[in-house]
Amino acid sequence: MDIYIHKDTLGFQQHLVVGENGSVRKIKQIPEDEFLVFGDPELTEIAKVYGLTVPKFPSTPHAKALEGILGVSNTSEVPWMLTMPPKAFKGAVERLAEELWTTFSKIDLNYYLNHYRKTLPFLEKMEPAKIDPRAWMFHKNNPDLATPHVFHSFEPDEHWFAEKVHYSKSETKTGRLKVIQGPNILLLPKVQRNILVSRFGTNGKIMQLDFRALEPRVVLFLNQLSSPPLSGNVPLLGYRTLEEDIYQDVLNTLGITDIHRDKVKDVILSQLYGAGYDKILAGLDGIRDSEGFIEAVNDYFGLNTIRDRLLQEYEANDREFILNYYGRRLDTTDAKPYMLLNYFTQSTAVDVALYGFRNIVRAISGNKLIIPLFILHDALVLDVHNSAMDQLDHLRVLGSKDIPMFSGYEFAIKASRF
Repeated sequence: MDIYIHKDTLGFQQHLVVGENGSVRKIKQIPEDEFLVFGDPELTEIAKVYGLTVPKFPSTPHAKALEGILGVSNTSEVPWMLTMPPKAFKGAVERLAEELWTTFSKIDLNYYLNHYRKTLPFLEKMEPAKIDPRAWMFHKNNPDLATPHVFHSFEPDEHWFAEKVHYSKSETKTGRLKVIQGPNILLLPKVQRNILVSRFGTNGKIMQLDFRALEPRVVLFLNQLSSPPLSGNVPLLGYRTLEEDIYQDVLNTLGITDIHRDKVKDVILSQLYGAGYDKILAGLDGIRDSEGFIEAVNDYFGLNTIRDRLLQEYEANDREFILNYYGRRLDTTDAKPYMLLNYFTQSTAVDVALYGFRNIVRAISGNKLIIPLFILHDALVLDVHNSAMDQLDHLRVLGSKDIPMFSGYEFAIKASRF
């Protein structure tokens, strides 16, 4: 593995390539397919994904000294080779090379190259949303407006379009998207969603394609995919044919007829979100053999075994990290053991959803009647012309299958008004 130092970060005439143990040599050009390049924003992105810190150049004392002399706070474009004493510059470059090698040479880039990178480009395919003038003014003039900073991130231009949204996949522990520029759809209260209107006027609607019960379904499929299965008693139901209501499927498969599907949902989601056993039991008051019911549901989903596996991984990694199903490193230094299942499931589900949405956005590339606007966790928000509504069913199917590492399995996506 080679690590490169871009010449512009040093004020040098040539790039540098860092080899084993921090050795350095000059090169005229960095190969186009290389991505471990000091001075390229992608290196910072990689560092965030793996919980690393990009070294600084030069050292803080040199930078602060020049900042004081020049009276500026940004020295990123300073030609350091010309401003530092030769001996100090040589030593600083050698230290930088050694730090880069120590930091990046041993990381496993499989997740970044084979998964993370593949769902980055489509995030930039989102287009500006149209804002309804009347709804905008109504909320804007409300003295009790909730989260005004979020509302004003949708500030329209003179044509009543909001800014295009930009996301980051590296700002959260589990990889859930974070809006870094533009309208913060992730935090917009539901009551304010009526500011979004179709660019097609009365001939269009704002729609969403929403993964249904994504995290429980991920756990179910992983139970089937694992060899041996996560649970000792794999349900006979073919996962490829699961209906949209996964919780009713559980009851049907287990032959339970006297318990409402919402109780299955409560048992699963409570555990995925880290609720304690006593709290779950309390929510099953009135159910005969509630402990047996929890055991049956857990066995169906393989929850106890996956918890044990995650705990073993957590301890083996000195409680510093676990990996999601795709291999993303999840920082667990501040986590408690009961949080591991949530970290693992949520992060894996994020990658599944992004792959599904990528399939959809690719399919509508160039389509003037279906416009991608936002990703809201497990939902893709679209501006759809009425004449294209019948295409949503096809898109729903496209997004639900052909998910890497879940070959042959089909997730559930529902089309509905946003």
